[in-house]
Amino acid sequence: MTALTNAEIPVGFTTLDQLIAYCGVAYASVQPKLTYMVSETAREKVADRAIVRTYDGRDFLVIRAAIPLNSDYLTGSNPIWTYAEENAVVPLPAGFTA
Repeated sequence: MTALTNAEIPVGFTTLDQLIAYCGVAYASVQPKLTYMVSETAREKVADRAIVRTYDGRDFLVIRAAIPLNSDYLTGSNPIWTYAEENAVVPLPAGFTA
């Protein structure tokens, strides 16, 4: 878990897209080498990000995150994010806090 307080989250997000970009890049930055088993022989990164350019020249931030869930999400009625469990205890890198 990378603990942070509301005061550490930068202000100024005006869209959900900006908030997702911040969270995705921050998560990939604290988990650059952490992996999980997707099968008996394959591992995947817990978080990753990339910038891709489309055929028409637009750039997109692609974010991938695998967050473990407490199995209570199967029967619970709370929002899915409340069942998220920590992957590792890592501090948030400089530049990601307000």
